[in-house]
Amino acid sequence: MRTCALLTVLVLAACSSTPREAPEPSSAAQQQISASASASPTGTRYGSRFTLCARGSYASYAVFRDRSRSQTVTPGKCTTKAFALEDGPHRAYLYGIDAGLDRAFLIGTDWFGSDYDANLQTTGTPADPDWSEF
Repeated sequence: MRTCALLTVLVLAACSSTPREAPEPSSAAQQQISASASASPTGTRYGSRFTLCARGSYASYAVFRDRSRSQTVTPGKCTTKAFALEDGPHRAYLYGIDAGLDRAFLIGTDWFGSDYDANLQTTGTPADPDWSEF
């Protein structure tokens, strides 16, 4: 019976993880995912989520200190990336893409902690880009 309960937790944890394109789960579902991840025998827990939305007239993406990057999001879309609790503070470099010139440009940088989420949005135009928290 104990093995079966452990298997249930593992299956629940495996089924609860969502791809980056999926919409954010409700807060109740997110608490279930967190509880399942905390109970994982491997000890993997997620400490923060980075959400980037493109609310300007250009696509954008973020590059992190480990040189990984978020998915590129087109105007009106968002993407989320999870970071492990053990990873510590993160720095995100926000980039926009000027489709007319076919080049990327730096919008700004932001730091976020390992134990809280970052919700950022890029705004404006390629000629006058900006970003803010939401």
